[in-house]
Amino acid sequence: MADSAGRVRRPLSRFFRYEAATSVARAGGALEAFGARLVTVATRARHVLRLTLAAIPMRPPSESGTADRNICHRPGCRQGLQRVANTSASRAIALAALANLGVPDAVALDLPPLPDDVQGLLVYGSRARGDAVADSDLDILALVKQLRPSIHAGAVNVSFYTRAQLSTGISTLFGAHLHRDGRILFDDDGALTAIVAALGEVDTSRLFSRVTEMLEVFGSPHTDLPKYLSGLLREARYLLRSSLYAQAIADGAPCFSVRELADRHSDPALAGLLASRHSMDPARRDYDECIARLEAIFGPVRPNRHGSLEALIVNEWDNKGDLLSIAFMALGVVGSGGDYAEVEKILL
Repeated sequence: MADSAGRVRRPLSRFFRYEAATSVARAGGALEAFGARLVTVATRARHVLRLTLAAIPMRPPSESGTADRNICHRPGCRQGLQRVANTSASRAIALAALANLGVPDAVALDLPPLPDDVQGLLVYGSRARGDAVADSDLDILALVKQLRPSIHAGAVNVSFYTRAQLSTGISTLFGAHLHRDGRILFDDDGALTAIVAALGEVDTSRLFSRVTEMLEVFGSPHTDLPKYLSGLLREARYLLRSSLYAQAIADGAPCFSVRELADRHSDPALAGLLASRHSMDPARRDYDECIARLEAIFGPVRPNRHGSLEALIVNEWDNKGDLLSIAFMALGVVGSGGDYAEVEKILL
């Protein structure tokens, strides 16, 4: 709600949400860089940890019945060692399955340590389809018991979904992608196989309607682009890529490859524009190109009724809809590392 000068009026509680969202956004860039450094350090450290664990002699208690002072026999220690064993076993199974898929060791060995509640793993994207090129990412979905953020190491992206989260993918583009192209690496109790089998086809009409609603997030560029170009560009790519995939499905020729889309449209630049990984800094020209292509499909982007990305989040807080989800992603609070939202449900 705005006054005659166009300023947003908020109850006191919403003011604090506004301030919190703004503070988080300011810290986002620094946190993202710090997180990337941590992943690199963790990737190197796991090799040292593996060698260290292998060198520890696991001896039983002495014959006198007195526990060896160099070994911890408390239940907590044994449970900790069991978790390490479970994690190592899951990773070893995954690496063997990736080798069978033809994933190069140079890529597969970037797979980070997995949490001990992983119940199943699935590969999707170009590595699953078999049309990957040398610099293609390795996209992995992990079925887990507890909510957790995605992790990234080298060319490997691991997204975590609970059963409830993954089940929201029915009739979504992501669900159709997994159903069509996904390759299961392992599945402890068959739950992952069952959920993926039930995902079915995407409702393209519903998807186009939802994208039209979400385009409002781009409706205050003069206010938002100076602060949030990176996030807004990422989500513009996501919505454009998703819309073109859905268009291909609606035309009866499903496609989940940006390179294939570029070939079909005789538009080589499209593959680079829609790629999920970029080595260059975010560019305004790429943002403008994505918006122009979205407008060619859906018509002009309507102005942001709230005047800014932060105000949109504050005023849409109680609605918990698609617009709030895409705004959070653009702000950089969630989903900063990949194509899909780290929210309570699959977005598209």
